[in-house]
Amino acid sequence: MKKIKIKENVGDFVKVIFDDNLHTYARIINRGFLAFYDFKTNKEADINEIVSKPILFKIVVTSDAVETGRWTVIGNMPLEANLKEVPMTYVEEIGYPGTYTIFHELDSRRATKEECKNLEYATIWTPDFVEERLRDYYSGRPNIVLERHKLNY
Repeated sequence: MKKIKIKENVGDFVKVIFDDNLHTYARIINRGFLAFYDFKTNKEADINEIVSKPILFKIVVTSDAVETGRWTVIGNMPLEANLKEVPMTYVEEIGYPGTYTIFHELDSRRATKEECKNLEYATIWTPDFVEERLRDYYSGRPNIVLERHKLNY
């Protein structure tokens, strides 16, 4: 099977099957970041329809999701301005509860819990966990990975 290098395919649309007959679409942003559209469907969609949908989340996904063909590339177009920005992410430092770091692009800095409130946790998602996250979202269930990293106030 031919491997696809994510870094060379910024703007690619990928079809993400997350249930027996349901899928959504994502876009390759860069450095492993994908933006997932809030678009649950059982029909094929064209690119113009896909880009009209809101972004559900932007996360880093392991490259094997696309490279193995599990998620198939269906087309490409230049990224819109709102997708070009790589989102900030955060971690709570292991062994130092209450100590947070925010990552953005190639920079990192210490942060407060409040600054991390609406950010994604800095983790690399595998395809199966992304698919589970999508199933949970569309079923109205909490996602175990998100719950594990949820900031409690």
